[in-house]
Amino acid sequence: MGYPSEAEELKMLQRQQNPEAIAVGDLESCISLEEVEALQKAVRQVKLTEDLQQYLLRLVRAPELMRTLLWG
Repeated sequence: MGYPSEAEELKMLQRQQNPEAIAVGDLESCISLEEVEALQKAVRQVKLTEDLQQYLLRLVRAPELMRTLLWG
């Protein structure tokens, strides 16, 4: 499956703005429901230390901080 290209990521973002643009006939399964459930279970088992949680939060909030700094 691989990671999407920049163009594919842009299409995904645009589809979020206009979900009706997704043609159901264009969709195809890449994994089974059982695989999705197994992946969800695996994700829930990942433990993040508080240091890592704080680092991730800083990464997520960085764009907002930059906008605030730019506008003064």
